[in-house]
Amino acid sequence: MAENSDSTIDLRLRNYGQTVADDLRVSFDPPLPEVPASERLVTRFLKQRYDRTIAHLSPGQTLSTSNGPAAAAAQTLGDQSAASV
Repeated sequence: MAENSDSTIDLRLRNYGQTVADDLRVSFDPPLPEVPASERLVTRFLKQRYDRTIAHLSPGQTLSTSNGPAAAAAQTLGDQSAASV
């Protein structure tokens, strides 16, 4: 994302299967940087939310993380970030 853009970050995890998904781990490539607690950046929130294993995700269930505008996060996330489950 470009600095000072009005882009949003919208990360959704959805179980499209017909059974419960267990022990989900989310990782980011490149890894999310450490952000001081005093900074109110979305990267800190994403790291806190997805650092833990997601115990269960029921069929059809969606976890959604949205934040926008995301200009402040652009400095730490960069243009090329990917999430894997």
